[in-house]
Amino acid sequence: MHGQYLQVVLLGMSLLLASPGIYAADDEAAGRTETAAEQAGFTRFLDREYLIDSGFDLPAQWGLSAYLSHTESKLPIENLKYGFSEDEPLSSSPFVTMDDMDNTITNSGIILDYWILPMVDIYAILGHTDGEMDTNVNTFGSSQPLGFNFTGTTYGIGGTLVTGYKQVVLIFDYNYMELDTDVYEDIIPVSNRTLRLGWNFAQSTWLPEVAWLSYIDTEFEGTFDLKQIVGEGVDPGTVPPGTEAVLLSFEVEPYDTWAIGAQWKLSESFQLVSEIGLDTVKGVTLALNYRWE
Repeated sequence: MHGQYLQVVLLGMSLLLASPGIYAADDEAAGRTETAAEQAGFTRFLDREYLIDSGFDLPAQWGLSAYLSHTESKLPIENLKYGFSEDEPLSSSPFVTMDDMDNTITNSGIILDYWILPMVDIYAILGHTDGEMDTNVNTFGSSQPLGFNFTGTTYGIGGTLVTGYKQVVLIFDYNYMELDTDVYEDIIPVSNRTLRLGWNFAQSTWLPEVAWLSYIDTEFEGTFDLKQIVGEGVDPGTVPPGTEAVLLSFEVEPYDTWAIGAQWKLSESFQLVSEIGLDTVKGVTLALNYRWE
């Protein structure tokens, strides 16, 4: 469930911040930069003003992004444990399984970022989600539907490394985030690694400024502990007599997904970003990015 939420955030995150097209300069400017580099050395490429003077179109250092997304996914589950009393340890059995979780998520939030170096961006993110989860717990020949609505908050930090050559853009993004919801007792930590390969269309008047293909790898570092009341979310006929609640503990398997995205330059300060999930996470993310010095 929360894997879906976080994945949605990632689909927009480094896209909003990195502005991939910034590292493409025209051929004349690139030639001037190469000549200057031979004279001044590699360390000059860490100098923001030097790069701007050499013809590179760098973004303003500060950025604030607002995003909105709606997605669907099916996430794999592992290490399922269950119990019928809080006073007893949870058990596992090959005869008790949980289907992949179907998730429908609407997510929104803001991202604040700052370019600490011409090719390195750091950011913080805060988001809110409304979602619905549906799955089945299968045990001893019977299947118990399990579904509920939830809301939650996500917060985290991350960094983006951007490089490229002429029109080709390469972006690597890493972040660490924590998920706090109204259905799980513990906060769930998660890390994400994203690789984007893009093409700069900055000189075109009708194509997006930049378009890219994304590969996103997600790994959870905690367990999801869930308590379901018998008679509300659990059929009394599927549990031992006298059971008041069913306790479940499970993990989301590490997973990856693919996406395509693009960025449109609206003005010197505003950019519009969109990305479409193609694989494990299907859906659309839209974001508006404002930049200033």
